[in-house]
Amino acid sequence: MTSFQHGGTTSNESTGMRSFDIEASWNDQWISLNDHLRFIVGAESLGDKTVARRRTTVTSPFYDGEYEVHSVRENVRESLQVYVLGPSQSQLTEHILLLEDIFEQFVYNIRVTLDEHREVWTCQSADWSVDRSHVQAHNNRAVFKVEVPRLPKVSYEVIF
Repeated sequence: MTSFQHGGTTSNESTGMRSFDIEASWNDQWISLNDHLRFIVGAESLGDKTVARRRTTVTSPFYDGEYEVHSVRENVRESLQVYVLGPSQSQLTEHILLLEDIFEQFVYNIRVTLDEHREVWTCQSADWSVDRSHVQAHNNRAVFKVEVPRLPKVSYEVIF
């Protein structure tokens, strides 16, 4: 099996996934979080999804149990891990500051592309942390971990 990688796209001659990218909207443009120049999305990202519901229930002194009368989905928290790269510590810091700006927006979109499948999420301000430990600093790298709250409704597209 031969594979090659270019930016957010990885191609394999097998039947595996050919392309993968996560992009975030910022200042009327899409910023790739998996361009392999500034950012690489960690393999730990997008693994699990949990949906919780906000329920309204009623009880009665005459009937056993509790009855659900209304239910809506809560926001979903997506965990992303982005490796931040830079040719120098100054550039690395600039790339980290860009991620901070992106994830501190009150409302923004994230676009996840897996081959011809695309999802668009509506997101809100995220919680994040940055690891610039000794080993990362010596390699002009950092790890940006972010918990992104998004609305439960997702738009799906097929792209060609």
